[in-house]
Amino acid sequence: MKLFPLIFCYFLLIKLAECRTLRRWTQKQILWNFADPHNLLTHKQFEGVRYTVQEAFGKWAVALEGLVEFEEVSSEKIADISVFFAKKNHSCYEEFDGKGGVVAHSMYPPFGVLHLDGDEEWHTRNRENEGEEDDEEKEKGSNDKRFIDLRLVLIHEIGHTLGLRHSRRKASVMRKHYEKPSKSSKIQLSKYDVRAIRELYGSKI
Repeated sequence: MKLFPLIFCYFLLIKLAECRTLRRWTQKQILWNFADPHNLLTHKQFEGVRYTVQEAFGKWAVALEGLVEFEEVSSEKIADISVFFAKKNHSCYEEFDGKGGVVAHSMYPPFGVLHLDGDEEWHTRNRENEGEEDDEEKEKGSNDKRFIDLRLVLIHEIGHTLGLRHSRRKASVMRKHYEKPSKSSKIQLSKYDVRAIRELYGSKI
């Protein structure tokens, strides 16, 4: 009877060691899913966020140049990376703290967790297409410092789910602290981000 806990602990330690050393996915195709399990979004908001998630994965796909491919799937059960909004205690390793503070959290491979704090005030406006801003976004005041740029946070957190750590480079999307981009800026991966992700997935395992 005492043998089972010892075996379980042994395999758990091995798994944790693998997570610390591997740091990346081993397959070429990574499946992702965006869902709203806590019913925090309207249909319009859901579709807007889903499009933003697609764009964020797309930026990493361009940087990886075919080393890794991303595919959206409809079921969280088969997804490698699951993205959704949640509030406070949501049966995760880390609770959210409400408005302000931590706006999102994620885990390194092979745990595809990417959660966004539903208590934050987010905006998804695509400044690269200024003419497409709708009335809802105008009312929110997208340039207001109270609102968190969902695009930047998603790109950052997806970087973590792919295995990237924080960067000390100010130009990097993987810098530790969130800095709201200026109204005229385009959110792009820096050359440091591109180099880091290519080195991570370009070498043989």
